[in-house]
Amino acid sequence: AVVSTQSTGTCLRYFLFETLCDYKYTDRMVLNRVISGGLTGIIVQTCLYPIEMAKTRVMSDERGLGPISTLWDAWKNGNIWRGLVPATIGVVPFAAIELGLSKNLTDF
Repeated sequence: AVVSTQSTGTCLRYFLFETLCDYKYTDRMVLNRVISGGLTGIIVQTCLYPIEMAKTRVMSDERGLGPISTLWDAWKNGNIWRGLVPATIGVVPFAAIELGLSKNLTDF
């Protein structure tokens, strides 16, 4: 499960980054790519966070209710989105630097 989520996130990250790089946010190419990297981080984190949270809940369930009941409880209580904002704030600078600067260094 870890490999499939990470490879999905990687594919989604690079696809979105290349797509967002086509838009012109500023006149500076370097800043444009950094902004595209940050936006990519926000989108990917928002898409994959519930999947990661659900996976963690199912793996750490001590009540023995099974995956469906565990996920239903998390969905009912709204816990599936808990922690998304701090995680997104943490991933934006990382994605901006990783994607934006690696693209600039590749073209250098």
